[in-house]
Amino acid sequence: MYEDWLVNGGLRMKQKNNESTKSEEVVEVSNLEETCVQEECESCVDGTQDLDENQKNILQLEEKLQQQEDRYLRLQADFDNFRRRTQKDQLQVITRANKELILSILPIIDNLERAISSSESLDSPFTKGVDMVYKQLLEELKKQGVKVIEAVDKEFDPHFHQAVAQEPSDKPSNIVLEEYQKGYMLHEDVLRPTMVKVSQ
Repeated sequence: MYEDWLVNGGLRMKQKNNESTKSEEVVEVSNLEETCVQEECESCVDGTQDLDENQKNILQLEEKLQQQEDRYLRLQADFDNFRRRTQKDQLQVITRANKELILSILPIIDNLERAISSSESLDSPFTKGVDMVYKQLLEELKKQGVKVIEAVDKEFDPHFHQAVAQEPSDKPSNIVLEEYQKGYMLHEDVLRPTMVKVSQ
């Protein structure tokens, strides 16, 4: 009997110990699961925070990039304006220099015309030589954009003509009757108006 009691008691104690061990294992597993869940939650929170930081960094970088692009476009626009302004200034300087040079040549052309018209013989070698120089000079000026202002039998235009005399005529009034001195244009600008006589 005593031996049976010891055996049965030992079995019961063993069973209780086994049950206690299992309970402890369940508790440990449960605690481990809770710890894992907590760590996962903390990891999720940390991950969300990292994501927010990355988004902020991305937004900051995009803003900086946009600022750099705007600055580049402004600089490019300023440079284009500067280049156009410089080209315009250079063209104006060249045009003004050409204008002054051509204006200084016009009296020479006037004298060549007078020499040809006052010559006794247009067939003389001297007159032919002067005429060749005159025509060559006009041709070179034409290449530079110089052209003669047409006047005779045209209606008087104060933008192109300078009236120095008037006389009665059977032609309508304000018609150019005679040209005293030729006028010239450089492209679209009047270098010198034509000196004319106009009908009354």
